[in-house]
This record gives sequence, C-alpha cells and structure tokens, in this order.
Amino acid sequence: MKTNASQTILAETVRTRDEARRVLEQLHQDKAVLESRMTSHRSEDAMRIVTGRMAIENAIESSRRLIDRLDKTLARAGGGLAVADIDGAGALRHRDDHEDALRVETVQAALDRLKPARSVPTA
Repeated sequence: MKTNASQTILAETVRTRDEARRVLEQLHQDKAVLESRMTSHRSEDAMRIVTGRMAIENAIESSRRLIDRLDKTLARAGGGLAVADIDGAGALRHRDDHEDALRVETVQAALDRLKPARSVPTA
C-alpha cells in the first residue's frame, strides 16, 4: 500500500471527524437556543409532541454515532494509537486504498447530511 495515499486518507478522516465534532457542538448550541425560544414563546416542538424527541435531538444522536464510528475507524487504522494521538501523520495498515477512499467518501456524505441546512433564525 502506498504510504502517501494512506496518510492522505487518514488525514481526511481526521478532518471529517473534527468537522463532525464542530457540527455536533453547533447542534447543541442551536438546541439550547430553540428550547429557550420555545420556552419564552410558550410553544412546543411539534416533532417532540408526536415522537417524543425534537428533530434536532435526532441529529445530535446521529452526529454522536458518526463520531463514534470515525473514532473507532481511526483507532483501528492508526495501528493501535489512541484516537487523540492520530493527527494525520500515521499510516493506515492492512487496508485497501480504494476501500478506504470509499469509506471516507461515505462518511463525508453522512456528515454533509448532518450539517444544519441553515442556522437558527433569530427572533
């Protein structure tokens, strides 16, 4: 396997994981704003009434699961390094470059679906 391709894939996966963490943080902030506004306007979330959960709560949970999968993938790919130690300098081992590229593309597509379509409107 080519080391440069492996390092590129690992670095891209780290960047994707880091972006997913930023999206998760933004979702938490948006949820707090929404809850505050609903409280101040004495309104309820229709999705929560019907399903028991707000749509943003589902997005938060999906983001957490994605980050978990990325962390596990990075830990395996990093040859046993702790996830926090993987910074793109390590090399993927025992993986086919094409398979890894497809995995990164799939993860990136999932991340793109989780990004808020727009920010929370201000009142």
